[in-house]
Amino acid sequence: MILQEPTEFRGLRFTRNPALFNEIERYIISDYAYLQDRQLVRLNDFVGDHFKLKPIALYGLTDAEKDIPSFAHPLVNKKSNWIALDLRQMVSINQEQAQATVRNDSEFQFALQRFVLSGMWAVGKYEAVYGLRFPHLVFGDWLASNITRKFGLTMGDEVRLAVLGHIFYACQFTNDFNEDDLAKLKLRLAAEIYTEALVDDVYEACGKVDTIEEFCAACYKVTNNIRVKDFDVAGLFSVVAGNWYGINAGEIGLISLAHPPTWVAMVFASLTQRSFKSSYVTKRVDGRNKRGVGDEFLKELTHITSSYKVN
Repeated sequence: MILQEPTEFRGLRFTRNPALFNEIERYIISDYAYLQDRQLVRLNDFVGDHFKLKPIALYGLTDAEKDIPSFAHPLVNKKSNWIALDLRQMVSINQEQAQATVRNDSEFQFALQRFVLSGMWAVGKYEAVYGLRFPHLVFGDWLASNITRKFGLTMGDEVRLAVLGHIFYACQFTNDFNEDDLAKLKLRLAAEIYTEALVDDVYEACGKVDTIEEFCAACYKVTNNIRVKDFDVAGLFSVVAGNWYGINAGEIGLISLAHPPTWVAMVFASLTQRSFKSSYVTKRVDGRNKRGVGDEFLKELTHITSSYKVN
């Protein structure tokens, strides 16, 4: 099931604060056009089949921005056609020259990549993101290894949980996962250790997995291991807690369970930013990064995102 934006994530108690949106609207009207030439990174609009979103970045250059509460995740306003990113924790401001400089490049690059992917996602570019094979394979491995470590499961259980994780990830790109989608998934997994018979067997046990709740319930269905019979969302959150580092790491790690743009950005940062090298996510990324597949993923990611970056 498609999660349109991070603030729709039901696992965290986000609220769409009207006052926050109003303050961003005021900033756009009063100051944003004037400051566009002073942006550290300029982005093109995100254009979908039915609407487009203007990218809005907050650096803290104006008084209007000071009235806007900080926010940790990209905010989408489809009514006014914008998507906003808060970079104020990652830059330093020279007020006299009204200029921003990056003070935390790792967090800045991660936030920017996540923002671009989230903008693409919000306007319906699901196929472009699903075309990135490497993050998909890491996702299933990551979930399976976390659960296996926590509950002391067998290697056979871990393999079946990995297949379940791959199914769950694929289901996040559609609201109606069907046999064609399953066939595409089996084709993607064919080059791995997962045989078509294994994928069919796991899918027969779990069916489509649209939500985190369904994923947790399916862990017992596909393993028949009593240790995960009562596994639930709170248990999963506990299992993956601490898997990511940095600003708002806890929330970002949880959101990545159901928001592919966030997960893909985490894989990107794991490969390119030293600050994240000690995270468990990075350890799983490194485990998959054989024979240049990580570099190939980075090239593919650049290909689908470069058109949005002006500089």
